[in-house]
Amino acid sequence: MNYPPSPYASSVAPLAPAVHRNDKRRGWQLCLGTVLFFVSQAFMVIPVAVYAIATGKPDDIADMIGFSGRTPELLPTVLLCVGVACGIAVSMLGYMLIVSKVGGTPGNGLKGKRKFLEFILGVASGVVLIALAVVVIWVLGGYSVTGIHTGPTLLPALLTAAAIGLGPGFMEEVLFRGFGLRILDAWWGWLPALLVTSLVFGLVHITNPEASLFGAVAIALEAGVLLGAAYFLTRRLWLAIGIHTGWNFAQAGIFSSDVSGTGDTAGLLVATWHGPAWLTGGDMGVEASVITIVIALSAGVLMLVLAYTHGMLKPSVKREQRMLQP
Repeated sequence: MNYPPSPYASSVAPLAPAVHRNDKRRGWQLCLGTVLFFVSQAFMVIPVAVYAIATGKPDDIADMIGFSGRTPELLPTVLLCVGVACGIAVSMLGYMLIVSKVGGTPGNGLKGKRKFLEFILGVASGVVLIALAVVVIWVLGGYSVTGIHTGPTLLPALLTAAAIGLGPGFMEEVLFRGFGLRILDAWWGWLPALLVTSLVFGLVHITNPEASLFGAVAIALEAGVLLGAAYFLTRRLWLAIGIHTGWNFAQAGIFSSDVSGTGDTAGLLVATWHGPAWLTGGDMGVEASVITIVIALSAGVLMLVLAYTHGMLKPSVKREQRMLQP
């Protein structure tokens, strides 16, 4: 079925393709996309796991790469980055194969002339949103900087933060927005799809070691809505991938916050968090702060308004077809 060109295509914002939802076998795509996620996750952890077993330290992986508050080791951190690169490659190639061979479409989620621009804009947006939250928390007395991280341990710390940003940024977005949100949007329409994927996205983070139910709800409200809105605004993955990457990197690599309850990290700023969990996020990290929820959710709602203005929010495919019938 042919759809009219999106009015968004003539705006000054990043170009979006027309909203084509004529793919096939969506159920199979969703199932295979879920399998792909776990396969890519396995590729991500294999290099560090093999190294830990070979050195007789299978229980010290968190210490090696800095998830326990200890200084990360360079070689295991480099291996983590290698694993993340492999996981990303598997995830992206798998996505393109599934949407083309199973879905019968070229996979517009990764296409477009301004992919790099959208990704960079997303990274900058993610960093700015976390920075705004930290500044407000600092003003309210919940955050203080005691120094700058320097010396030979800075590189492995930043590499760890880059891995924390890029790995979930690509692999989770391919699953939750590339498959989940896209397919549920075609089945149910944009709003039910956004609500369900946001809820699931938040709840899967409750399996992290220091996660909490409130933290999972916070991630659903802020990140689930924000990243879903980024997808709807462009109907591509690059903006959402960039936001997710910058969001995670800023927490771990700049402000030294836990990321989704995965453990302590050491970033550029040597800092301490103090005060109630509603303010600082507690063990879950700054993304479980009420301040972060308000800021990120507001940004997500703003992007949804923009997406609606440019005609990017759609009902289900069946309902849209009925509406277009004479």
